[in-house]
Amino acid sequence: MPGKRWLVRYREPGGRSARQREKSFDRKKDAMDFATKMENDKKESLYVDPDAGKVSVRRYAADWLGLKSMAAGTEESYERIMRLHVPPQLGKKTISQVTAAHVEELMQVDERALPSYGEISAVAKEIGPRLEPAVWLMACCGLRIGESLSVFPEDILDGTLRCRRQGVHIKNSSGKYVALPALLKHRKEGEWRDIPAPSPLEPLVEPLAIRNQAGE
Repeated sequence: MPGKRWLVRYREPGGRSARQREKSFDRKKDAMDFATKMENDKKESLYVDPDAGKVSVRRYAADWLGLKSMAAGTEESYERIMRLHVPPQLGKKTISQVTAAHVEELMQVDERALPSYGEISAVAKEIGPRLEPAVWLMACCGLRIGESLSVFPEDILDGTLRCRRQGVHIKNSSGKYVALPALLKHRKEGEWRDIPAPSPLEPLVEPLAIRNQAGE
């Protein structure tokens, strides 16, 4: 019948104790399509709470960090990103108010633009002699920050860098972050990856591994 409304009742993920929702439609086909989509989204873990867009970015970021299971080093990195970048710039907005332009502004870096040799040299000089090898290891070998801080002289041989480990920062019982060695990301114990080590790295091998300011 024209104008007849069809009502779809469904539960959020979580079984029989989960919250029940409903949505009405003018056409039976639209109602059936919606019901099918909800069930498929729940099975594929794609379901999105209709009220999610009303949550502030600050609240969502805090909840996300609290619920997500990750390695200690990754957790520290994500916490720092959230604390210094995401909520300070977008925290007052709701999820639905965030646009692609906001995300692009937040990123601020054009990943297609590679720094020149002169720019890398300037960064290495400015950062100081203790951390200068890390800049060149990242620029010449594509190492992550933690990996660049965990290279020893014996890891570079005959023009090849064998990346065996990474350094992570973990908060100890006193609340202080300490640096500890860890497995490479997505690698198991005893696994490594070999990377060509260009000749400009040779003068930097002797001062490795990079120590902290206390020389430890």
